[in-house]
Amino acid sequence: MIWPPLAPRAPACLLVAASLAVATAHPATAQEPSQPAAQRLVELRRERDALTPQQRRSLLTGEVDALLDAYVAAAKVYREGDAGPFLIDALELASERRAVRNIANLIAADFSASPSLDALGPVLPTLKTRCGVKAANDLFTKLERDTPSPRLRAWAVLARLETILRSAKPGTERYETAKAALTAAVQGIDDDALQAQFVTLFAREHTTLGAIAPDIAGKDLDDVAFKLSDYKGKVVLLDFWGDW
Repeated sequence: MIWPPLAPRAPACLLVAASLAVATAHPATAQEPSQPAAQRLVELRRERDALTPQQRRSLLTGEVDALLDAYVAAAKVYREGDAGPFLIDALELASERRAVRNIANLIAADFSASPSLDALGPVLPTLKTRCGVKAANDLFTKLERDTPSPRLRAWAVLARLETILRSAKPGTERYETAKAALTAAVQGIDDDALQAQFVTLFAREHTTLGAIAPDIAGKDLDDVAFKLSDYKGKVVLLDFWGDW
């Protein structure tokens, strides 16, 4: 059962986009919640988990957009303190481009300073392809400015600069400026997924033609430890083999 009760529905793919657009333009006055946020979240997640793969993918049935409406309604009821999990679930559930864009716009407009969005970070790098570059970058910029979470701010910086760091040539001013900004943002952040993405973005600095190879460490056939840098200035033959 969807809470709050819903009026008869318009076509699915149009309704969720329209309702979210209205919510973004005209934020509703906060209502008094009738149950704890955690309890309401469990109810919605139970409905989400009951959806079939076909229902999640289809734009011709109302189950997904009805659930998205309910998630957004709950976020507006519980507001900044507890809204984050509802909005993150909605972003992960939405597949239709306009729905993703309007949820992103809603977060940027009304919830960018919410401390409850701390877990949103890993979703951010997917948004440029899911809702468009402009809406995604608008959200990243608002989160960078407003969020009280250093971890979420670092994810927002990474998501905003990722395209530059993947396309610009290392050593250029554009690349180095983006690299410096991201390095400063992620410094000291205890998030394995974030740090892994950070390392991956800069891996190509060591794999392009003429670059200095990563300093491989290991043991030789006599069990003596060595590093590739031990052979700097010498000719090294690398023999790749397997025993399958």
